[in-house]
Amino acid sequence: GPDVPARFTVRFTAHSFHGVWRRGTRFILRLLPFEDAGRSGLFASYWDWEDTNGEFCNDDQAIAGMPAEIAAIYGRGHVRRIERDTDEWNAGVIRCVTGRERAPA
Repeated sequence: GPDVPARFTVRFTAHSFHGVWRRGTRFILRLLPFEDAGRSGLFASYWDWEDTNGEFCNDDQAIAGMPAEIAAIYGRGHVRRIERDTDEWNAGVIRCVTGRERAPA
């Protein structure tokens, strides 16, 4: 979707504090509006950040557990075959997207 404006409030779940936050990192987000004690913004009900190649990649099992609109984005992504085990992936097939795709309307 569109870029989130500067200083706009986006709330994440508590487990997001275990992530690695770097300036300039791009995310795929599923955002839902919230209003709490006079503050409004967006709540990230799903989020993932880009890998070192600037792509968002997941295997079919992970994609099956995502919200439908996010899974649909991955369904249109390109397939990357992993030839051997790496630190991040087991051998097999993963789907990758650039993060510029939009969920179907």
